Amino acid sequence: AESPPAVENAEPAPEARSTPMVRRYESGGVSYELYADGSIEAQTESGKYHFASLADLKAFIESKK
Repeated sequence: AESPPAVENAEPAPEARSTPMVRRYESGGVSYELYADGSIEAQTESGKYHFASLADLKAFIESKK
């Protein structure tokens, strides 16, 4: 499996979440948390980042290729 690129240019994640988390997984050294509202948080060595949707995360990854 191909590792996703680092997300150093993504927006920092908010400190508190009120939306329930529905899934957590790890891939390529990045831990992902998926929330009921469709948002995603990615925890990397450089910090935790927030994406409003899976489409936003995919677009970010594509922009880094």
